[in-house]
Amino acid sequence: MLQKLLGNEILSGVSQFGYLDLDLDKPLFTFIGRLNDQKGVDVLISSIDFLLHLNKEIHFLLLGSGGVREEDQMISLTEQRGNRGRVCFLRGFSPAMANWVYAAGDFFLIPSRYEPCGLTDYIAQLFGNIPVVHYVGGLVKVLDGKTGFTYKEDTKDDLVGAVQRATDCYEKPECVRRMQKDAVKQIQENHTWDKVMKQYLRLYRKAKQQRIDPPLLMRKHHGGRE
Repeated sequence: MLQKLLGNEILSGVSQFGYLDLDLDKPLFTFIGRLNDQKGVDVLISSIDFLLHLNKEIHFLLLGSGGVREEDQMISLTEQRGNRGRVCFLRGFSPAMANWVYAAGDFFLIPSRYEPCGLTDYIAQLFGNIPVVHYVGGLVKVLDGKTGFTYKEDTKDDLVGAVQRATDCYEKPECVRRMQKDAVKQIQENHTWDKVMKQYLRLYRKAKQQRIDPPLLMRKHHGGRE
């Protein structure tokens, strides 16, 4: 569906660079996010450039905007002769387009250098788009080999290695389907709001119990004198 829409006027607020061949038998790796240092976009771009030469079957669909340098590098990837039909960059953002990208992808790349929370991995998993994440911050909830693929070091080599493991899984449809089911099950059992809310309430109660009464603290500071 998305691949047929690319290039049409429906992309309101989004500029398209490059295109994707309509080949549903090849793995599609996706990315949605701000193009900046925190999101690890420099590692992402160098990894994509390497992977496009390493594996002729792999495709990339990227949505986002940010620094001029990062945007220009994304555009450059789409213009290289050997990449035509294999990498598409959508500059800008549209909620509807983001949902299409989530739904279209087989794997979702999150190379963030640091990630205080991390919600895109949840969204991708609920769309059946298996996350490939830098194992840091809020992304450590992705279980390597079970609900997604993780890598420890913030390097091109580590990201490329995780992508290669994902493509190996793609060759076995039962592997992909198992991970999709496990990811949704993990969210339902541990990360729905009703369960997370209870964890927050326990934390707040614990903090309240440990609170030091300011007047008592003041009396101790002055040797017990009022």
